Amino acid sequence: MATSSTYDAPFTVTSFNNCPRFGHSDDLAGVATLTVSWQDYAQGTVFIGGFILAIFVLWMILTGLFVCCGQRTVGILSGRRLKQVDRSAFHGVYRGVVLACCIFSLMAGMIYFVKVSSSLASSFDVVRDGINSVVNIAENVTSVADDIVKAGEDTIPIRDDAIQLLKEGACSSFAGGNGNNIDFDDEAENVVEQLTSLSDFTRGELTELKNNFETEFFNAQTEVNLVVDQAQTYAKLSFYAIAVIFLSTLLSMGGYMAWFGPKIRSYFFVQSWIVLPLYFVVLIMTAIIAGAISAAMVVNSDICMGGEYGNPESFIKSIADQYLPLNEYPRQIVDYYILDTCNGNFVGYDSVDNLVNELTDGNQLVIDLQKVLELNQKDFESMCGGGDGSLDGLNSALVRVNLAFSSFVLISQDARSLLECEPINKIYADFFHDGVCE
Repeated sequence: MATSSTYDAPFTVTSFNNCPRFGHSDDLAGVATLTVSWQDYAQGTVFIGGFILAIFVLWMILTGLFVCCGQRTVGILSGRRLKQVDRSAFHGVYRGVVLACCIFSLMAGMIYFVKVSSSLASSFDVVRDGINSVVNIAENVTSVADDIVKAGEDTIPIRDDAIQLLKEGACSSFAGGNGNNIDFDDEAENVVEQLTSLSDFTRGELTELKNNFETEFFNAQTEVNLVVDQAQTYAKLSFYAIAVIFLSTLLSMGGYMAWFGPKIRSYFFVQSWIVLPLYFVVLIMTAIIAGAISAAMVVNSDICMGGEYGNPESFIKSIADQYLPLNEYPRQIVDYYILDTCNGNFVGYDSVDNLVNELTDGNQLVIDLQKVLELNQKDFESMCGGGDGSLDGLNSALVRVNLAFSSFVLISQDARSLLECEPINKIYADFFHDGVCE
């Protein structure tokens, strides 16, 4: 069940949410509702990215200084080939650091490609599966609502015929009846009253339920798919890790050969004039992408830990309070299935539940009345001055009502099952907690 108490933010989400904002707002919901300046919020999300870029710029400055200082001052760190073999301990440390950095770069590229790419793909799949599951439920609800309306329209003539016969009285339901009032007619009055109260069960709330599920959830699917498509497009940048792996492998091999041999001049030439420049370009891309991803992760953490209570539901409530008035149908859907976590009321579910109960009660009265007629038909026919089988028409009418109502009850029960809160709330939890906020 997706409740405020069950969402436990992962370490990464918590860490990004706790990054310094330096007085800038962290209220993303306020930005969405236009109560907080997006410029102020954006400035608060760039600390981590700015820190990464600052480290990269510092590294570039140090690299430039080493090159300018020359070999005599900084040795191999100048990036120039040694004029004579240096077997000092410091030289060995320099070579070891260079080789270790190449290997570290290779491992980082492999971990990023395997872990991050797979995690992103998994998250995208969870989000798509979640919204598709919700839309499937919406399609089923829409279809069943249509079936209910159709079944109601088919049932009305059958019910009305039975009501007419019961109102006239058993002894007036066939030609030649004496029109007497018998005990059966008194019991039939309760059935007539119950069946008459169901005169509007094909319209009203069911139509509104169908229209809102059809509109709101299909719109949500379109918007979510657009966001995921765009995110997947940006996520393809993660495949640049393949370039990191390839170039780091070449540099690691070059570092090893420079230290232990064999000395292949053509390899070192390619390394100096092709591999290293390409690797430098990749490093620049890495710093920029890391900065952009860090800002996106801060925004994601504000979604997952936003609002008054620091959880996804609080963020959604902040948005809903601004754009969805409390008593409107879409807000009732959000409250019932997400914010109230199945503890409140939803007029759509209540209307279907009441329909099922009323149909069940009405059908049971028809069944009981039919049993009374079957058990006492000969006596009733005698009281009404009719012959054997003269009340068969009334009995058949009650049987038809029973069959129609039984079918109607099954369709309505299917609709009620589809509208149960727990399955839809679980889809939300999988979609938001495990997809967006994991």
